[in-house]
Amino acid sequence: MDLLIDIGGTNTRMAVSRNGGLSEPHEFPTAPDAAQAIQTITAAARRLTSSPITRVAAALPGLLASDRASLTWSPNLPAWQGHPLAARLRNQLHAPVTLHNDADFAGLGEALYGAGRGYRIVAYFTISTGIGGSRIIDGRIDDAAGGLEPGHQILDLDGTLYPEEAAPATLEGLIGGASTERRFRQPPKNIRDPAVWETYARQLAAGLKNAICFWSPHIIIIGGPMMRDIKLAATVRHLRTLIAPAIPLPPILPAALADNIRALRGAAVYLEHR
Repeated sequence: MDLLIDIGGTNTRMAVSRNGGLSEPHEFPTAPDAAQAIQTITAAARRLTSSPITRVAAALPGLLASDRASLTWSPNLPAWQGHPLAARLRNQLHAPVTLHNDADFAGLGEALYGAGRGYRIVAYFTISTGIGGSRIIDGRIDDAAGGLEPGHQILDLDGTLYPEEAAPATLEGLIGGASTERRFRQPPKNIRDPAVWETYARQLAAGLKNAICFWSPHIIIIGGPMMRDIKLAATVRHLRTLIAPAIPLPPILPAALADNIRALRGAAVYLEHR
């Protein structure tokens, strides 16, 4: 029995998998403290299955150490940085543990089971509490030298868009859920001003334009809860005005898999093909 864990900046989701099947996900708030979170995950695992756990795959929001045993940088879970996550989970769950970036697992799930099926190079973006992204080539995660973090590309070098906020401004700092809540002092889902979301669509388009230039994907897939209000059609409209006519514009589609299973599905596939 494989245990699959998707640890987000806001919520954690868990499921079990056997022979390719995926159980109904169990979801709960992510604890800001890693040690407390591991205890919560252990208790949830016992509720999910009474069968022995043979392997564990956990998706994490941030950059992993070179040995994939801990988070080295996670803006939305700073207290988790440096915590020996793989070792602690292994000790609690009595099974080998694989850690990976959450956008990598989500992108893998979309490439093989979602909107990316049939495409060789798939670029995936998640627009959520933070912004992550991955590139999947021939059904495999492109690990690159140190992981991919397209959410931290700089779009406003001098901080002119929001002078009261720290410069330079990244894509995540401009349109991520956490930064949006700080800026407007309310959850993003409560913001009803269409002008805000039109601006966000334009800023996302700038980030996608850079991804197209650097990654040259056959398709771009976008998921995450912020896309409930950032309109994909508006994003594509702005993108067409930003990209040079000589650069091919790939299909840009919404994620096909539900937010609560996307990374879990990718984690299951990753374990199956190891």
